[in-house]
Amino acid sequence: MTDIITIQNVHGYEKGGTVYLNLEDTARGLGFIEIKDGVEYVRWRTVNAYLQSFGFSQEVA
Repeated sequence: MTDIITIQNVHGYEKGGTVYLNLEDTARGLGFIEIKDGVEYVRWRTVNAYLQSFGFSQEVA
């Protein structure tokens, strides 16, 4: 069984020596958000642009 960990409001877990972080939490923590009509949204286009720059080909939303 793996434990869920929280680091500065970023949820994740460790499995086999690798740490997996929740992407939405990470994006919010890095400030990739916009507020529209009082609702906070993740700027997924920005997240996808960074992921592509690191060599990830799959888009997220």
